[in-house]
Amino acid sequence: MSKRGKLLLGALLLLVLALILWAVLTVPQPPAPSEQSAASRVMEYGTNTIREEKNGRTIWELTSDSTEMNLDTQDTVCVNVRGRFYEDDGNVLDVTAPHGVYSGTTKNIRLDGGVVATTTDGARLTGDALEWDAAKALLAAIGQAKIHRDDMDASGDRMESWDGFSAFKAIGHAHIVKGKGK
Repeated sequence: MSKRGKLLLGALLLLVLALILWAVLTVPQPPAPSEQSAASRVMEYGTNTIREEKNGRTIWELTSDSTEMNLDTQDTVCVNVRGRFYEDDGNVLDVTAPHGVYSGTTKNIRLDGGVVATTTDGARLTGDALEWDAAKALLAAIGQAKIHRDDMDASGDRMESWDGFSAFKAIGHAHIVKGKGK
């Protein structure tokens, strides 16, 4: 083989080697398996209403200006909440709060940020938070809880009721004033 042929063969081998090296070094890495972020598993809604029904009867319903629901847990966060809790006797508790959370697991609700509630029989309830315990069918006003009716004012750290605050139990620093004096 001539000197020129050897040079061409050497150049060709170098070119093939360079091509193989380039192909090996520039192979794109497969994308790392990505875990979906928590944010991608959250649905956001504008105005939305959620409710619970039992035996064809609505127990409560919450409407909010904006809602975020975790698709995995069904936990729901609501902003600017307006709600209604319906009692067996026909009494309705209307409630407003700046913030609320519904647990998809327990079906419990916590409204907070300053809660104001009124009943169809004229009572007014305020507190830092209002909690609905679905398993016990118990409503609890928590933190600086106050209730006012025609002939009674009551306050306490916590007030619990099983009937929309027609009857209630005041707990912690409880103070009740009955009569026309207030």
